[in-house]
Amino acid sequence: MYDDGLVLSYADRPPIRARHLSPLGMTLLSDGVFDAEDLVGPAGTVPAEAWADERSGAYRATEYALCHLAKVPAPEPDFLTDVGTIAMKLPRPVRALLEHADVRSFTQPVLDEDGRFVGIDGHHGDPGPGVDCHVMSADLVRAIWAHTRPDLGQTEQDVRFRTDDSAFATMDGIDGSEMILISIPIMPHGGWVLWGG
Repeated sequence: MYDDGLVLSYADRPPIRARHLSPLGMTLLSDGVFDAEDLVGPAGTVPAEAWADERSGAYRATEYALCHLAKVPAPEPDFLTDVGTIAMKLPRPVRALLEHADVRSFTQPVLDEDGRFVGIDGHHGDPGPGVDCHVMSADLVRAIWAHTRPDLGQTEQDVRFRTDDSAFATMDGIDGSEMILISIPIMPHGGWVLWGG
């Protein structure tokens, strides 16, 4: 929950959901009529008049992190690697698009040796230091996604860019290498969340 009453929830399935508390809801929360955990609990836990929105809708981020996904399991324990490690392998049109993106550092999710998240901390990335990712608008991600392709076992539907959840795609490098990219919606606090939590 954010100070302006925005409540984001993410179960184990997409999309990220958004709903706003009403001014009355903010007062009821601060008075202890219900607590923050109730905001994402079963329907009916929080009185209907506490909500400004009749129901939740898909969260639409204004920025997305575009990161390089290490092959899992990777020789190193990192889930993501700095985008600078693949910059010169990217096709020229993609490099030109990335000139319009910022680079921002995020904390690294924690994975075990089999590539599974370790604890709740493994689901979140907060503003750095950590791993460098490009940060950009949805339109810029869509333009870059046009240069990607499905990987083995994926369909076009699997790799389509999503504005309400993370998306994965493979890009062929100019040196013949394959790079896995991940697009992650950035939350209002500047961090992101993956796969529930």
